[in-house]
Amino acid sequence: CCLNWQTLDPLRRFSISRGTHHEPEPSLLAFSPVTNMHRGLDEWLINNIPAFQFKGDDVNNRAKTGERSFRGCSVCLNDFQEREMLRLLPRCNHVFHLDCIDVWLLNNASCPLC
Repeated sequence: CCLNWQTLDPLRRFSISRGTHHEPEPSLLAFSPVTNMHRGLDEWLINNIPAFQFKGDDVNNRAKTGERSFRGCSVCLNDFQEREMLRLLPRCNHVFHLDCIDVWLLNNASCPLC
């Protein structure tokens, strides 16, 4: 969202350095990351994925994840702490910090581990 497109676009950078500045062909815009920015899930859908509060006792967490034990978030690589909000992805039962997976899913339509 806060990227400077001129620093990332080698064609534009090259044309500016040569003293010519042309807008890219419309066909090239189809491949631009700016035009294809939203590749993830809708916010409404993300907010409907199950969330729960982490509790240190393993019995509570295993009940929510189908007997799978877990300790940390694979997005930020930090361990889960008591009372943090987590999100459980329904198809694969992978668990992540709520904030971490929400940002991931806004940009990617798949589990970071699958």
